[in-house]
Amino acid sequence: PAWRQRGECFLAATCHPPGGRPTPVSAVSFQVGKVSKSLAVIGDRTWSSVGVLSAPKPFTSMPLCYERSFGGPGIDANPLGSPVPNIEDPKELITSPRSRPKPAGAFPIPPDWKSRIKGAGRYDKKWLTQRWPYFPEDFDGSFFNAAPEDQWIEGFWRGDEEIVLQHL
Repeated sequence: PAWRQRGECFLAATCHPPGGRPTPVSAVSFQVGKVSKSLAVIGDRTWSSVGVLSAPKPFTSMPLCYERSFGGPGIDANPLGSPVPNIEDPKELITSPRSRPKPAGAFPIPPDWKSRIKGAGRYDKKWLTQRWPYFPEDFDGSFFNAAPEDQWIEGFWRGDEEIVLQHL
């Protein structure tokens, strides 16, 4: 069977605010064909002892990666992230220390993260005796898609899709 069923796109980029001037908040966006995404990029902040978020520090460039999105140890969707992220979904900004937004990103998801490995199937005794060296019966070909699901397309890219980048 063909394991790759759909195309995908993702970012490997750095935010550069307009004009190259330091700013505490910027926005980035990209579009490839019908896939588009916007992210809020915010300077470094901290929570006070009473749960108030500090003003963001101005920045002139910010690498876009999961380490700068919401998450951290114990957060399956992003074990590399931070409880005070620099990258957020502009529709779901952090408002309190109890906020638990979905990690915002447009980057490749590592194959060993729970959100992706669930498609790899079960490699158990039955697999070893009946299927090895092939994939298990419950293998899902979407495991090979590294981008977040909202950046997948049905079918594949034609090669003539419009590409638009903002502040990247």
